[in-house]
Amino acid sequence: MSFDDTLHNRLKADWPEDPEQLHSGGWAMTNKLCAELTSHFQNATASPGKPQVLDLCCGEGSTAVHFAKTQNWQVTGIDIAPHAIETATTRAASQGVSSQATFVIGSAFKLPFADNSFDGVYGQDADAMASPDQMFALHQEVFRVLKPGGLFAFHHHWIPGRNWKKEDLAQYVEESKSDNVSADLYVSGLQKAGFNLRLENIAELARSHLTGQLKNHLQNIKADGREAQDWLVVTARWMESGRPFGIKASAVKPAPGPTYTLVYHDALGFRAAPVQMLLIDAGVGFEMATPEWSDDGSWRVVKDNPGMSVFAPPVLRKGDFTLSQTMAIMQYLANQHGYNCGNAQEDTTMLQLLLDIGDVGSELFSVAKDKDKKANFASERLVNWLRHLERVYHKYPGPFLLTRDNPSAADFALCSLFECLEFALGEKEFAGVCPKTLLSWQSSFVQRPFFSKYKQQAKPQLFPSMKA
Repeated sequence: MSFDDTLHNRLKADWPEDPEQLHSGGWAMTNKLCAELTSHFQNATASPGKPQVLDLCCGEGSTAVHFAKTQNWQVTGIDIAPHAIETATTRAASQGVSSQATFVIGSAFKLPFADNSFDGVYGQDADAMASPDQMFALHQEVFRVLKPGGLFAFHHHWIPGRNWKKEDLAQYVEESKSDNVSADLYVSGLQKAGFNLRLENIAELARSHLTGQLKNHLQNIKADGREAQDWLVVTARWMESGRPFGIKASAVKPAPGPTYTLVYHDALGFRAAPVQMLLIDAGVGFEMATPEWSDDGSWRVVKDNPGMSVFAPPVLRKGDFTLSQTMAIMQYLANQHGYNCGNAQEDTTMLQLLLDIGDVGSELFSVAKDKDKKANFASERLVNWLRHLERVYHKYPGPFLLTRDNPSAADFALCSLFECLEFALGEKEFAGVCPKTLLSWQSSFVQRPFFSKYKQQAKPQLFPSMKA
């Protein structure tokens, strides 16, 4: 495959951010990527010593050199442009990290690395990823060279985003004369390759970046008499019309074997259900276990428990780390596996919802075997809370409780609570008090692949104590 080595210089002339970072968002996105990779390496099974990291379509190597110098990672950059690799190699030498940041000329569609070589792979607006004919081959190659549990993190700003209508996408491709690629195509390819996937909406970043690039471009061509790039003008127009562009993804290659142990008790089994749901959706290995009481009869999970003392199941264990209380576990897993909302205000709202859901579940448990109390709970307390929840749901413009593109921990907790309510009250009775918008949310949410897996794996039956 040939490559136009003048591309980087032409892009730099129009770039709205620091041209040292030839991707949308500039250093801010690079720092965000760094934090994501660092968190993953700290919480996953990275190699002993320095994490091994691959920079996909590395360009002139500024990010790879920066990571090698500031994070002490072992970074390999690959790009098809010889001039870019020459510049990157010189940059690494000038920064004194030639042994930690190395660069090779090569194709992203046939990576010249052994299986299971890297703890992390990243790409920032990598052109190779937008090839419709070879996109899946790239996904397969990244999956191959990642170690089990490894993270593939990337973002692209200039492709159509999620959930475009087919006719709109076809019209855009025709008008812009661009390849027929979209965020939906990325998602299907990554999932087909075997990744567990998390997405983030970057439509505003994409719009801000590309309109800034267009402004610079029009100023530059006015000075030298060139014609405007049709693709850039057309894409900016579609963005300004409100169509979402861009994708940011965190894709994890599943690791074999259990990462967690989830301890449950038969009488309180329903409290383990939302944890099961989230772990299954995240593709994280776990095993179920019953408590092993200590000799003094206390509610400690294991004898000589090296972790924090706990009062009662459910309990999550990971090595020496031990955590109880369902909603504390849910918040922990949200932070570990990307099921938070992305900003402090919405994450705090998620925590509030988790605690509310826990309170309602506890109230249901306390009245489940008393017919009169249960009827009073359903007609008053539950109705009022569901109305409040509906108001919260309407504040966010997406299919989930608090986010547009991904569920938060609160979605799984609510899904589990609705399961309990249907079991304890009866499906007909619950449908009679639950707002239609929330029933529609539930119907949509249980279509996610995790739910059918949960139904197959949920052993033992977690709700028997909920019904008289």
